[in-house]
Amino acid sequence: MNERFKKLLHLTAMCVALLAVLVFGVIHALTALDTKYGTLLLAAYVLMFIWAGCRVVILVKEYKRLK
Repeated sequence: MNERFKKLLHLTAMCVALLAVLVFGVIHALTALDTKYGTLLLAAYVLMFIWAGCRVVILVKEYKRLK
């Protein structure tokens, strides 16, 4: 496969993962925050969101560099 296509596919998958973490984090914050480990799980969602956001930024830079 072409390298640009691989990078674009990876970037698309990470954008979907970023949106999924955001949606599940919001759902968790609205429904299960008052449970025993609710705050801990919300912190995990925040960390996953930051990680996925950083990966998206890095992949965009790599994709632009390939042009």
